[in-house]
Amino acid sequence: MDWVYGSIALFVVFYAVWVVFMRHIGQSKIIQWGGGFIASMIVWCGIAAIALQPSKENVPQEQQVQAESIPQAETVNQSPLLDHNYAMKDGNQYGYARAISAEEANNGQVAEQLMMFKFSGSRDGTFQVFTETDGPISTLECEKPCEFMKAMVFYQGKHIKTERFRAAEGSIGALALSDAINGKLEQYVSEKKGKSVNVWFDEKKGVIAMPVH
Repeated sequence: MDWVYGSIALFVVFYAVWVVFMRHIGQSKIIQWGGGFIASMIVWCGIAAIALQPSKENVPQEQQVQAESIPQAETVNQSPLLDHNYAMKDGNQYGYARAISAEEANNGQVAEQLMMFKFSGSRDGTFQVFTETDGPISTLECEKPCEFMKAMVFYQGKHIKTERFRAAEGSIGALALSDAINGKLEQYVSEKKGKSVNVWFDEKKGVIAMPVH
């Protein structure tokens, strides 16, 4: 309560000084007495507000611990960052979301389509993934840092065509090969004549099956 008596004393002193000063400069009695009272009240209220504000030292330690343990708003419900690009995994196939075209959107399609890739593996620094449709097999491959990609199409085990182009950042092929290079994909294994084999697609030799050791 010491602040109460101190603030009252300050109120009286400030009021007296105001009245004397206003009288000295020739102000009216209304400004001398009424203005002095209002000004003194403003000063007194300011002191009271400062005195009544609790400091951290006056807050019980238990309340401080509880307050400091509450997470900040920007960290609530944050999901951990993914360390891979694929949207889903189905066995040893990996799905990458394909953006919906304007035509598909106009036809009422709202869900993203997934393109499923399989990882052929790597040979001599070249990483390869492939996807199977109704018949043809399409492959993509590149070497680090994967600035350019080679795309090949195979049908019934035979090479049909090859295209080479610059890798577009954020494209499905670039995302899949990035996962392959960074070790996020498991190598695809298929069964051939009762044996587990890996497959590799070669522009000259066609589909190469290699036994899994």
